[in-house]
Amino acid sequence: MIEPSANRDGYAVLTQLPAPELWFACVLSAAYPVEQAAVVHYQKACAILLDRVPAFAFPSNQEVLLQFDRFDAARDVPRLQRNARAWMPEIGLGIWPHRGSPTLWTRQEFEDTPVGKLRPLMHKVFRIQPDPRAVASAWEEYLGSGVLVRCGVKDPSRFYQEAMDNFQPTITEPALKSFPLYAPLLEGAALKNASSDQLAQWLCGAEAYARESAEDEGLFLLCPMPDDSWFHDLARSSLKEEVHWQINRLTLGPHVPEHR
Repeated sequence: MIEPSANRDGYAVLTQLPAPELWFACVLSAAYPVEQAAVVHYQKACAILLDRVPAFAFPSNQEVLLQFDRFDAARDVPRLQRNARAWMPEIGLGIWPHRGSPTLWTRQEFEDTPVGKLRPLMHKVFRIQPDPRAVASAWEEYLGSGVLVRCGVKDPSRFYQEAMDNFQPTITEPALKSFPLYAPLLEGAALKNASSDQLAQWLCGAEAYARESAEDEGLFLLCPMPDDSWFHDLARSSLKEEVHWQINRLTLGPHVPEHR
C-alpha cells in the first residue's frame, strides 16, 4: 500500500515492493481513472519508466490486454467499439494465480452480498491483436483509465500456451474452462509469499509485466532486478524531463533528487 503522506505534490512517486530473488517490483502511484488534469503527467511518467525496461522497448513483442471488469461503460466501451476493426480484440479470462481457482457466484453468495458489492462474476480480458501499431494505439488510448495490462514476451504463442497449460487445469467451473486464452493478473500482494519458481510459472514466460492496478493504487511493474545505475538514471532524468521523481526504495528509503 502506498502511503499518501510520503508523496510530494507534483512528483511521480515510485515505491519498491518486496519481490522474489532476482525480481524487481514497484508501483507508480495513481488513482484510476486518472483525472484529466493529471493524465498527461501520468502518461509521461509511465513512458519514462517503461522505456527503461528492455522487455518493454518497441518493437519487441508486446502483449496488451484490457481488463473488462474495470471498464467504465460510458467511457471505455465506446473506445473499444471505435477501434475494434484495427485492434481485433480477442476475448480471454484473466487469472489471479495467488487467489486460488476462479469460481462463479454461489447462490448463497448472490443472496447474502449487499447490492453493488458482489465481486466480478469473472475477470474477462480482451487481447489486442499482436500488431505493433494496434498494441501502441490501444496502450495510448487507455493509459490512465485503469484497465491496462502489458507483457513483454519473446514468443506470444508460447506465452498463451503456457498460460493455458498453467491455469486451465486449476479451473473447476465448466463455464470458465472454455475460453480461447488465459492471462495472469498480478498485484503486489501476490509476491509476499511467492518463490521465484512460482513467479516464473505465473508469468508464463513474460520477461516484464505491468498492470494498472487499483489494488496497488497505481501502475504495478514487475521486471528483472536492475542495478543501482537504473535508479540513479531515473532520478537524474528529473533534471531533463518534465517529470520529477520521488523513489522509495526498500533499503534506502525516500529519495528525491535535488534541482538546481
